[in-house]
Amino acid sequence: MRASAPRPCDPLAASQAARLAAALLAGCGFVAVLLLGKRLADDVDFLGLSDDTIHMLGHIGVYGGLGILLYKAFGRRPRLAWVAANLLAAGEEYRQAFVPGRTAALDDAIVNVLSITTAIALMCVWQRLRRRYACQAKVGDANTSAT
Repeated sequence: MRASAPRPCDPLAASQAARLAAALLAGCGFVAVLLLGKRLADDVDFLGLSDDTIHMLGHIGVYGGLGILLYKAFGRRPRLAWVAANLLAAGEEYRQAFVPGRTAALDDAIVNVLSITTAIALMCVWQRLRRRYACQAKVGDANTSAT
C-alpha cells in the first residue's frame, strides 16, 4: 500500500464539528442547570450578595451562555439562535409554574430575554470586528509585500 499525502484541513468539516459541539454543550448545560437548580435554590451566602442578586446573576450567566452557544450552534444565525434560546427560556419559566415550591416569574423571564439579547448582540459585534480587522490585516500584508 502506498502512503497518501496528508490532506489539508477541511474548514467546512471543522465548522460543522464546532457547531455540533456548541449545540451539544448548550443542550447538556441547559439540562444540568435544570437538574441542579433545585439543589442550589437554598439560601446562599456569596460575597455578601443578596439571594435575589445571586438569582439574577445566575439567570444572566445561564441564559447569556445559552444564547452564545446557540449562536455558534446555528452557524452564526443570530435570529434563529435568539428565537430558540427564548423559546427554551419561556418553556423553563412555564414549567416552573407546575413544580411544587417554584413559581414562574415575569421578572425572571425579562432578565432571560435581556441576557440572551445582549449575549447574541455582543457575539454579532465581535464577529463583525474580527472580520473587519482580518480584512485590514490581509490588505496591509498585500501592500507590504507589493512594495
